[in-house]
Amino acid sequence: MSERVHAQGDVIVGRYTLRAVLAVKAGSTVWAADDTSRGISVAVDIPTGEAAARPATVARFRNEAELSQRMRSPNAVSVLAPGAMEDGTPYIAYELLDGELLSARLDRGPMPLLEIEQIVVQVCRALARAHALRVAHRDIRPENVFLLQGSLRLKVLGFGRPLPRFDTEPAAQSSGTFARPEASSLEEDQASDLRAVGALAYQCLTGQSPFSAGETRLTPVTRLYSAAKAEIDGWFQQAFSDDRDVRFASAKAMAESFHVVAKATTFLGGAVAPPRADASSPSTRRPSFVFEAEPAASRVAAESQSNLVAHGHRPPNAPPSSPNPEAERQGPKSVTGLAVVEVDGTSPDSRDDRNRG
Repeated sequence: MSERVHAQGDVIVGRYTLRAVLAVKAGSTVWAADDTSRGISVAVDIPTGEAAARPATVARFRNEAELSQRMRSPNAVSVLAPGAMEDGTPYIAYELLDGELLSARLDRGPMPLLEIEQIVVQVCRALARAHALRVAHRDIRPENVFLLQGSLRLKVLGFGRPLPRFDTEPAAQSSGTFARPEASSLEEDQASDLRAVGALAYQCLTGQSPFSAGETRLTPVTRLYSAAKAEIDGWFQQAFSDDRDVRFASAKAMAESFHVVAKATTFLGGAVAPPRADASSPSTRRPSFVFEAEPAASRVAAESQSNLVAHGHRPPNAPPSSPNPEAERQGPKSVTGLAVVEVDGTSPDSRDDRNRG
């Protein structure tokens, strides 16, 4: 394997034309590229430097591709085509996402509870699927959660990447890695994932990290926001509990509990940064709660195809659509991908808007 440095305009395996660098990671670079075979835009992750020749790099790319294909989750990034170059250097082509990292969103301040509920539910949905496959993520943090443009949907990044375990709880970092010191087994790794979701939710709601100087320092939300109710503090206490019999037993239980807490209160949080009212903002009406760790393969495929269509890419061999000048003027529609299933006997239109009161 070579240590070649790729540049804009390079063509990988005669198929992917590199256009721009999206991200530089430890040991690899992610490029926006044109897939000339399918006629769509994709993201291509390519090892760089000495990492390209390491067996561990090849194993990482293989594991990440295999896990993504096994998960088939609407909340995990879809792998389109893993492969290897002529010299054996691995690469992975992913769906190209439009939006921003959660870390970038948090730079603008705390978030309303409705949006945090969707983050908790969807991250837990991805984790539930991974945990069912006997896999742990072990690096849930704002930099590994991608918010899709124009909707309340998200994708969890980084499944399948091997990470070193911590001997002690890490000190507070801007990136916020939330591993547990006892994470030495699959069970504890999965419990660490749920603890990290709690840390994610706390940071979204308060704008503060729950860790300081290597210790968990959880300021009660009711102390930060007078309108908050005690139930939300109880949820965080359970999320961060060291007692296995107290903390959440599964990602599904964690998501369901947060949904109940969020639905029972009119406290929106993020008082200093309310939801924007412009047309590009996601809807602030809460979708009905549906927790589906392993969606039907047909729906996953449909959502993946919808992502491509929403970005103006026609699927291969798709029949031409009938002319619609009005639709062309309006541009592609955003795809929310949120299933609406009535769970409380009321219609979405009859529910109170979360911004009222």
